[in-house]
Formats: sequence, C-alpha cells, structure tokens
Amino acid sequence: MCDQATAAAKANDAAKLATLISGDLSAEGAKEHVTTFLSTATCGEPKPEGDTATVPVTHGEGKKAKTSDLPLVKAADGWKIDAAA
Repeated sequence: MCDQATAAAKANDAAKLATLISGDLSAEGAKEHVTTFLSTATCGEPKPEGDTATVPVTHGEGKKAKTSDLPLVKAADGWKIDAAA
C-alpha cells in the first residue's frame, strides 16, 4: 500500500492517492504536503498492531534523507494512510 502511495505521488496522480488516504486533506496545503512527502519516499516493512500500523518511510535524498513512521489504519477496503493521526 505504501508503495502504491509513493508511485501515485511521483506520478502526481491525486485521484489514486485520494483512494489510499483515510481522513480529511481539505486543509490548505495538506494535499500538497502529503504529495511532496511521498514523492521522495521509500517504504520499509509495515508493523501492524490490530487495526493500525506504521511503516517506516525514508524521504528526501542524500544527507537530507530522514526516516519517520507513516501511520496506517485498516479500512473496509484495505490499509490506508491515516491522515488524522
């Protein structure tokens, strides 16, 4: 799922990315922030904990690369990025 989100962000496919996110991205700049973050991201292995999970994501390039946990939530149609977390 994380790999699908990074591919959608790199392709600037907002419609596909929207299907992979749970929560509201209507706040000013939110959608752009998520797209920018994911467009340079590399996903690690998910760590599920019941109906939630985290995925370590390395974003950025070179010495500016940083790793952080991307929160996921289980939805009826699969795992989604938890925008509310």
